[in-house]
Amino acid sequence: MSYTWLITRASSGRGAAIALAALEAGHKVIAGARNPAKASQVRPEIQNQGGTWLRLDDSTADVRHVIAKAAKEHGLNVLVNNAGGYALRGVLEDFSETELYQQMETNFFGPIRAIQGALPWSRAQKPGTIFNISSTSDITGFTGFSLYAASKAALEGASEALYGELALFGIRVLVVQPGASRTKFQSAGPRPAVSEACVGTTVDAILQRAVGMAAERRVILFRRRRSIRSSQEPDSAALIGRALASLNYASCLASGCD
Repeated sequence: MSYTWLITRASSGRGAAIALAALEAGHKVIAGARNPAKASQVRPEIQNQGGTWLRLDDSTADVRHVIAKAAKEHGLNVLVNNAGGYALRGVLEDFSETELYQQMETNFFGPIRAIQGALPWSRAQKPGTIFNISSTSDITGFTGFSLYAASKAALEGASEALYGELALFGIRVLVVQPGASRTKFQSAGPRPAVSEACVGTTVDAILQRAVGMAAERRVILFRRRRSIRSSQEPDSAALIGRALASLNYASCLASGCD
């Protein structure tokens, strides 16, 4: 059966891989991006396979109306909230109020707005499925990434509650927890300096070591994954495709070897 998918932040990495996998499986795809014109590498490929690009900025309240309009025009069965390639790094005591909001805005508020815009149409055109891309960080949070872990935990908590709210309407809510992957994530987030009070302390040493360990861990994982182009994206895309075709109502899907 063919469904209509709307994928947020589909201009590169995991989002683009999911969009292409859905198109190859015969589905209709609406690929969302803040600036589709900048998706130079994947835009032609997605368009040539029948995909439609949508200017979509989930950091604004207007995203609800943009998604509702697209759903009215194209239909909507599957929403993939591919948010979260943004992680503030540093010790918790150093983060400003603005940084706290920025982290939650990208990884939590944005996906919630997208869900709010999609739900009326998903209920009307069931079956429906919502995939929220999370991370293993809310389970095994790395030192120095406390805000990122908190934002992902918030998304997963909301997803679990929403699962119960929507089950009676025939709509599934699934959380995808990708492992380490070679996307732009590692270069996407700012790297604030440790405050003067922490420089040279144990906290500073732990933070620097944690960053090094994370890099070493990714190298090992990438070597294991050479058979899938040293990347996590195809693995997640395939997992989402299998979950959509399955009648299993599991609420959380883990991908990757970590």
